[in-house]
Amino acid sequence: MVSEDHQPSASDRSTVEFLRLLSQHERRMKAYILALVPNWADADDLYQETTLRLWEQFADYDPKQEFGAWACTIAYYMVLAHRKKSSREKGRFSQAFVEAVAEELAATTHEADLRYHALQHCLRKLSERNRDLIRRCYSGTTPLKAVAEQVGRKVDALHRALSRIRHSLHECIEKKLQKEGAV
Repeated sequence: MVSEDHQPSASDRSTVEFLRLLSQHERRMKAYILALVPNWADADDLYQETTLRLWEQFADYDPKQEFGAWACTIAYYMVLAHRKKSSREKGRFSQAFVEAVAEELAATTHEADLRYHALQHCLRKLSERNRDLIRRCYSGTTPLKAVAEQVGRKVDALHRALSRIRHSLHECIEKKLQKEGAV
């Protein structure tokens, strides 16, 4: 029987934080690895190995550092080790190519992260009603016609409202990025 005042241990909190960060950056890591390793099976294996390595080194992770960048750096070294191990294979990319792709991915991923954070900021600035509309329309589970019925609007009116909200979000994101000197 567990007492009600049970506090999670530092290890439990660390595990939860690791899993939260990993799930938040999973898609980015998989895309990064797949861009460097053209074989899907190898890329999947490397993602699994990278995940294990991230967990092994999580105690050394500095929370002030962006997790996705840290994870992709670890993934990069895992890819290099994999390439060295399988260097006898024909048709593999040159080291210069892999380095160029890794640099380009790092630059574009950083920009995407900045845009994502700006979007989160701008979504919080929307009215609750508009945030709810965005959530309903872009959750991917409910057809637009059904959303229109749920909110008591015609489909055309919903399209116009979404267009205005998207325009507002776009302007907000651009202003936020300019303010932060990211553009």
